[in-house]
Amino acid sequence: VAWTAKRRPPRLVPPPRSSKPPDCRYGLLTVHGIAKPAYRAFQLLAGAGTTRLEAVRVVDPAPGYMNASTISALVTRGSAFGDGRELQLFLTNFGPERGATTAPWTPVARNVSVTLGPRAGARHAHDPWPRSGRDTWPELVLEQRIDDQATAPLAAWKSMGEPDYPTTEQLARLAAASEMPSRWVALTALSSCRAVLTVELPPQGVAHIRIPSPPLCACLLYT
Repeated sequence: VAWTAKRRPPRLVPPPRSSKPPDCRYGLLTVHGIAKPAYRAFQLLAGAGTTRLEAVRVVDPAPGYMNASTISALVTRGSAFGDGRELQLFLTNFGPERGATTAPWTPVARNVSVTLGPRAGARHAHDPWPRSGRDTWPELVLEQRIDDQATAPLAAWKSMGEPDYPTTEQLARLAAASEMPSRWVALTALSSCRAVLTVELPPQGVAHIRIPSPPLCACLLYT
């Protein structure tokens, strides 16, 4: 799926095929080739780094579901091709699977603060990256979002009056509504090797943050 999402972008299929639910409840694309939010999630993961940083902790002072946090974090290092030292953060706000029931439940919006820096005891001698590039944290980093407001082709379809047979123009608008918006978020340096950023995650939201060239010492983050 990752290969498909990265190398084969969605292709719009013209009318008159109907796209009205429940015809499109399953799969990553609608019958017209409109990308669903799940497709966008695989698209992000297709570009994840090849090294996963394992010792990532989520500190949540107010767990919102059965005394468990609804925030999950995945951090990778490097590009999808195994080169570079960029950091990528994947943050989600979903109810944990443990203890889940068939009863509908939606998490609340959360403000997530992420502190970046080397793990305790990390040494530069183990750093596999060349000693070149940026020596300071960037002030802004790029964030992409997946949530009910950001990637919302269903809401766009409803705003059109729920047409059974969308026109070519309407399909183009739905495809645009399915795209992940990007914005710059502030990154605050705490020291030469540590920084913090704050992200608001709506219910069932996903945030992807890319730090293309962090300081060399931060490349030992959580390894």
